[in-house]
Amino acid sequence: MAFIYGAIAEGWFDVGWLDSLGRGGVDRNGQLREKACSSQDSARKSALRAVANRLRYKRGDGTAGVEFKDLDKNTQKALLDEVDKTVRWQMIGPTLSRGRLDGSVFANAMKKAVA
Repeated sequence: MAFIYGAIAEGWFDVGWLDSLGRGGVDRNGQLREKACSSQDSARKSALRAVANRLRYKRGDGTAGVEFKDLDKNTQKALLDEVDKTVRWQMIGPTLSRGRLDGSVFANAMKKAVA
């Protein structure tokens, strides 16, 4: 089994800019790890979970010290859905995808925040 897949998710949230660097089969510099993920799907899921986890800690939602996998399934799903809606995926190469902020989603969120 080849471990040749990596993904980076990054986007702007109410707590600032968050990324998945260091997870999803890539290191903190955005380079594919020697032993990355075994599929694009697992790389993307790992990257989304990393951003979701960082988002809940930045928000101080009272779940500090609770591992993501131990959160209630509805909370996990809500966080993952929010993150997934904020980032857009683009392929950079055959083994690396990078999530980019969708400008229209950001503009819409800013309108709601300011209104």
